Amino acid sequence: MSLLRLIGEAYRRLSRYDLASSIAAFEALPPHHLMTHFGLTCLAKAHFHSNDFQTSASYFREAMASCPYLLQELDYYSTALWHLQQEAQLSALAQQLLAVDKGRAVTWCALGNCFSLQKEHEAAIKFFSRAVQVHTKVLGGYVKLSLTKCSLVQVEPTCCYAYTLLGHEHVATEELDKALGAYRGAVRLDARHYNAWYGMGVALYRQDLLAPSDVHFRRALAVHPTSRVLLCHIAVVGAVVLCHIAVV
Repeated sequence: MSLLRLIGEAYRRLSRYDLASSIAAFEALPPHHLMTHFGLTCLAKAHFHSNDFQTSASYFREAMASCPYLLQELDYYSTALWHLQQEAQLSALAQQLLAVDKGRAVTWCALGNCFSLQKEHEAAIKFFSRAVQVHTKVLGGYVKLSLTKCSLVQVEPTCCYAYTLLGHEHVATEELDKALGAYRGAVRLDARHYNAWYGMGVALYRQDLLAPSDVHFRRALAVHPTSRVLLCHIAVVGAVVLCHIAVV
């Protein structure tokens, strides 16, 4: 019971984005519990949300080595590789996920990130769109996987992130209204998905909608209060507002 309490507390801190504390709590676990797929994946996500993509990718690799057929959270691994500009590793990951399961959103997210890294935005949008169209239905204890043309339907937790990645790609192509639509799809599935609130802030800022942009950045910060990226964007918006006031 004591061990379960420690694991639960470490995970609680991670879910609250108390990242340094969460990492310390996981690292304090006995090695044979820490070095499980669950423990390694949690550490990978904690470092990912701390913007330590190198360490995050390392833990994701260890998690994959321990359980090659468990695909949970590997969409974040593909994004870590995108940030690290590791094109070969990202391509290999996408191919591996395709071989394991073509019916999972995480697979199409990895493919989308692969093409995004190569600046092939139309292809990336196609694959991210496919990711948000993957449906899962649990029937009699079995998971039925299919692809559908319907959108904005929750199928698995990773789909929330798929909407956000789709939004990021639309921002890259200056399709800001489409980006906002994708981000809204993400927060409809998970109101605490700070990445989508951040994305909306960026899209609004690019339209010179400073006050709404600030609101969305602060909404993201309320979820992830230690994010330096969010703090930086809020500071930039504030500086621009002050410049406008000075000009007036």
